Amino acid sequence: MKINRVHAIIISAFLFAAIFYVLPVFAGPYRDYIPFISAFKALATSYPQLVSYESIGKTVLNEDILMFRIGNPAGGVVLFDGAIHGWESQGSELLYLYAQWLLTSGDSLANDILTRTCTLIVPAVNVDNYNTLRVNIHHVDLNRNFATDWQYGGSTDPTSDNYRGSSALSEPEAQALAGVFQARKPSAYVNIHDGGGGEILYASSYTNSTYRSSVISKINSMSAQRGATPYGNPIVISGPGEAISDAAKGGTRTSFLLEIGNGTRPLSEVNTLVLPRFIPIAVVLSQESESNVSNILFTDSFESGDFRSWDGNQTTGGETLSVTNRLSRQGVMSASFTAYGSSSSETAYIYKNLEPSATIFARGYFLATSFTATANYSRFYFTAFAASDQTVAMAGCLRSGNVTWWRLAVWNGTNWLLADSEASQFLNQWHRFELQWTQNSTDGYGKLYVDGKMVSSISGINTAMYGPVDSAKFGIAQSGGAKTAFYLDYVQLSRVSLGPLPIPEDLNQDFRIDMLDLSIAARSFGAVIGSAYWDPRADLNADSKIDMRDITTIAIHFGEKQV
Repeated sequence: MKINRVHAIIISAFLFAAIFYVLPVFAGPYRDYIPFISAFKALATSYPQLVSYESIGKTVLNEDILMFRIGNPAGGVVLFDGAIHGWESQGSELLYLYAQWLLTSGDSLANDILTRTCTLIVPAVNVDNYNTLRVNIHHVDLNRNFATDWQYGGSTDPTSDNYRGSSALSEPEAQALAGVFQARKPSAYVNIHDGGGGEILYASSYTNSTYRSSVISKINSMSAQRGATPYGNPIVISGPGEAISDAAKGGTRTSFLLEIGNGTRPLSEVNTLVLPRFIPIAVVLSQESESNVSNILFTDSFESGDFRSWDGNQTTGGETLSVTNRLSRQGVMSASFTAYGSSSSETAYIYKNLEPSATIFARGYFLATSFTATANYSRFYFTAFAASDQTVAMAGCLRSGNVTWWRLAVWNGTNWLLADSEASQFLNQWHRFELQWTQNSTDGYGKLYVDGKMVSSISGINTAMYGPVDSAKFGIAQSGGAKTAFYLDYVQLSRVSLGPLPIPEDLNQDFRIDMLDLSIAARSFGAVIGSAYWDPRADLNADSKIDMRDITTIAIHFGEKQV
């Protein structure tokens, strides 16, 4: 048959359409989703005592987003994920190879992780566009869709590959992963990318810098021991709208974004080049989670909008407690408490029952908007520890005359021992606090730190009469003659000191006060609550407006760093 020009065009069009239909938009050298996830599921079949999987949510197209659990369900929790950008599937293959290494290598480190760690792996977050597109079906960059500082990240252009979505956590895939952060509270999280931006490790600025440096030092040391090239010291980023920020804000101690680079390298090189560099990271984070699992007891930033994470609350008549978005230090919510000073014994607190702890630390942010004495001797306590229903230590404030004091109270089995320290710049300013207590019959102690400095200490006493601490109160744990209103945020309980929180003037929490912080405040200058440009972080003096007083506060601390 003679093929004329028209026939040729038709045939060419047919062949082009067929090729376009068969090939994905962006096909790397890696398996498509179905064979890939089938191989992952096969691990659960081969090792049913060590591997299981579940759906953590659905995609836009109603596909399951699977999470695999490997090792000891009661162990320290570490979380890894891949393909939050659909076409970055090299990270997914790396996670499969890491799972294989855990289960089949016989390496003593791998066996130890299986015994002592609960390894959670979400192989692919962006299932619908796996191996094809960066964005999800709604054309949203999932790694710009998370809640932390969402409004400052990504693009507002729906056609951009960095489009952040119509609102924070608008996408079901981001909601599913955020649910894991909240429900499982991993000690460590690694979000893996291969977007061609080099081979770089990024760390969330919302994690403690001292602890982070310690972990990186251990990773570099283990890399050297295993003959692997480390990724080096991480670049610290604020990560607006990114998954690592939500994880860190939820209490994850180390939260990393790992760029493994070269998304077109052969799968064999992922095994021989990338996996050996990744194993030291995973091993150290697993080891850290094992030691941390019994140390971190509780974290709450009130972001749920209520007190559902707590075991209960107690209030006397007239006192109040609530969650509000008027003032915030770590997110968009904080807890509010008021006492009216009408009696000698008032309460309005939330409480959490804990595993008994012979040593305990509580920290958080505290801001008082008012404190008036209705008697000659007025005081209230905003944090308290109890052992066998007996309060054993409290941190609070005292008003005597025109002077306000920080107060530490510790029970020695017979009497309350008190230590006070004058509080300067007390009202309308966020303060960082940490209450410490340890049980000992002869060398027990209580200590109170405010804004990174020890303000009160009581030591060398008997604190063992009622045993270890088994509950903690936050709010108006006890009040006498104090008319006050205050806020608490980002409260944490642990068996080890987590160190001071970032200072309030460090608005973007990158552990230094610089032009970035001034820029955040300048962007919201003149705003009041409800304004389009309102940013609660910049309202440093808690007067519900952002003005020169806030700018001046940042300028006073300009150049300071927190280590």
